[in-house]
Amino acid sequence: MESFIDCISCCEPTSLPQLLQQSNDQRMQTLTTLTTIVLKSFSSKCVWGMKRCYNCRNLKLVGMAEADFYSCICNLPSITDAWTLQHGQGYVIESVSIDSCVICQEAYEALYHCFNCSCFSSLKHFSLRPMDKSKGARMNEKQWQPICEYLKAGLCPHLESISLSNNNIGHKGVNALVDAYLSGKMEKCIYLDLSGNSIGDKGAIALSRLFDHPFSCASLEVLDLSHNKIHSKGFDVFLSHFGSITHEHLRVINWSYNPLKGESVKTFFRIIEMNHCPQLQCINLSGIAMNSDVSATFATMIRSGTFAHLEELHLAECSLNLDSIKHLCNAIVDMPLQLLHTLSLAQNRLNPACICALCCILQKQQLPSLRELDLSSNKVGNEG
Repeated sequence: MESFIDCISCCEPTSLPQLLQQSNDQRMQTLTTLTTIVLKSFSSKCVWGMKRCYNCRNLKLVGMAEADFYSCICNLPSITDAWTLQHGQGYVIESVSIDSCVICQEAYEALYHCFNCSCFSSLKHFSLRPMDKSKGARMNEKQWQPICEYLKAGLCPHLESISLSNNNIGHKGVNALVDAYLSGKMEKCIYLDLSGNSIGDKGAIALSRLFDHPFSCASLEVLDLSHNKIHSKGFDVFLSHFGSITHEHLRVINWSYNPLKGESVKTFFRIIEMNHCPQLQCINLSGIAMNSDVSATFATMIRSGTFAHLEELHLAECSLNLDSIKHLCNAIVDMPLQLLHTLSLAQNRLNPACICALCCILQKQQLPSLRELDLSSNKVGNEG
């Protein structure tokens, strides 16, 4: 019992401090009620303890050493089989999060087995983040492609979200993922985070195939392609497909920190202006230069009323200056953003005159829901 408890770094609904204060008999009972377990280590002695946790729906593996992670993944199918055998079909893992673990190739093979058997058959959320950004620690496309084959075969029919930030997926990995979507077996997958994978132009072009078959992505709500070294060449092709359909459910789109040219960004704004994303709640364009001309197109988009549901707008490090802010503020005066609660303008070129322009729209209640305004790292001085 003690060895298993020592492997837990967090749990819910009973917290770890509360669990540690209990007697062994109480702990035995509490383990059966835990719905979320975060493990920092694992050994064969932990298998018995995990079999007691048959109500666990959310499993998080954080910072595990290579041997511990391998042991955990190898034993996971037998653990979930024991849950089903003893308690019925409803006792399954719905969410798996792997964060900062050391993963050897043998562990990937064990992970594939989890996808290929009943262990992950009820999986709704899958997240894998490397322990650091070095190439050796990141999952590559060869390691990702077998998982896509299992998704394509319909072995995770309930999957709703995939988060693979800061890995090394590449355009071949994107192609494999798109093939899984096009199989019709991933219609429920509404959250896709490929940020920090350097998929590049080829990856963006590969992903654009998704929009030629609207049925495959009709439910998509979140798309994060930030930090992917996507240039205008790939972005333009992506937009030609993306703009061919209406994304009825898309709420969040993140293009931040991709080296895009102004004309390409303006094309994106025109697509949004044409109401191709009517439910958009969050847009992140941080790290993308927006000169006066691009800002004017952005202002036109605001005036179109397409941001009726917008709650978050992130424009940090966009080289915004006084002209840009004037375009933004004048557009908001004409078409107030009623639901916007977060506005990030950090690390731009804002001076005291920019702050005055922003104060005017705040005083006039053009942003009535605003709770967070980030103006950090701007040279506004004491006057600002």
